[in-house]
Amino acid sequence: MGGRHYYLARSLASQGFDVTLVSASFGHKMRKPPLVTNRFTTSEQDGFDIVWVRVFKYLGSGSPVRILNWFLFAFYLRFLPAFLSEKPDAVYYSSPSLIGYLGAERLAKKFGAKLFFEIRDIWPLTLQKLGGYTKNNPLIRFMYWVERRAYKNADVLISNLQGAGKHIANMAGQSDNFVWVPNGVLVGEVSSPDPLPSSFQDEIKKWKFVVGYTGAIGKVNAINVLVEAADLIKESHPDIGFVAIGEGEQKKHLMSRVADANMSNFTFLAPVAKSQVQSALSLFDALYLGWLDDDLYDFGIGANKIPEYLYSQRPVIHSYSGGCDPIEASGAGVTIPAEDARKLAKAIVDLYEMTPEERLSLGEKGRAYALENYDFDKLSLKISELIRS
Repeated sequence: MGGRHYYLARSLASQGFDVTLVSASFGHKMRKPPLVTNRFTTSEQDGFDIVWVRVFKYLGSGSPVRILNWFLFAFYLRFLPAFLSEKPDAVYYSSPSLIGYLGAERLAKKFGAKLFFEIRDIWPLTLQKLGGYTKNNPLIRFMYWVERRAYKNADVLISNLQGAGKHIANMAGQSDNFVWVPNGVLVGEVSSPDPLPSSFQDEIKKWKFVVGYTGAIGKVNAINVLVEAADLIKESHPDIGFVAIGEGEQKKHLMSRVADANMSNFTFLAPVAKSQVQSALSLFDALYLGWLDDDLYDFGIGANKIPEYLYSQRPVIHSYSGGCDPIEASGAGVTIPAEDARKLAKAIVDLYEMTPEERLSLGEKGRAYALENYDFDKLSLKISELIRS
């Protein structure tokens, strides 16, 4: 297990809180979904309880069954009290799925508990921008209603997007109860990563200088721009290689594009375990982070890979045109406009031509920034203070 809520639950439990993490039993990004036998399946891990809510399995993010699961999860939460050992002081619900908020709000009212609502992705705006849904779609309209309700009724609004307060104010008229809590890293975990197989390392060490990426390979990650930049410099700089580690709906298409263009300088590799990510990042000379050129990102970005990249002590090339840029703020690399392959190619060559000491200086700034701003034990203190207050 890993991720924001696992880390938050573990950190709060270590501070003495009685924590129950409630999750759907299936999501399309789960590699190993839990085995569930009843509507609720409970377990204990790392000092806190986990309640898995049984939902249906489905094939992909666009499946109608995924939408059905949103409503099932919200409905089943009404039966959750029987599985809680104590009356909670706080109910903490996290998006992007908005529907489950209604179940969480009902629980908070039943218990007289403080209600936290966390925005990890601004829905339904993201669905409109990236999914092509219109505002008149009945589900989108219902989601807007839930979103406004959450912004007005929750006691505390939290987001990993630094500029989300502007969106909340636009939707609800005020954002006085908004708190920014970014994603982070557990320092103990990232400082002692699991090693990679030697065969995996050999795939990366083919070139003198390697630009790497780890994570999802989807439309929003703009790996196509990295492929285009690699194509632009494959003749002039054959000793610069590119490696993308991960899976996603764009991977097969991009692999075909690389093969058709005879790009021997670009390799796609399978995902690695979260505990191995730092080992993979350490093999690269520079890291790529890319986004679409869309005003959706005016409110900032909150990808898990940002603190992981910064901690890795490698310079970051950020293809980004939005607000609240963490790479610019940290001084850990260079930011160029989103979806501009030519400027990306130039930035890569510029980094390649730096001395190792100059690149190390950028990486050191990134690690210092990560330790100051993205240490999850520090971040969890913000949440615990809000609960106690």
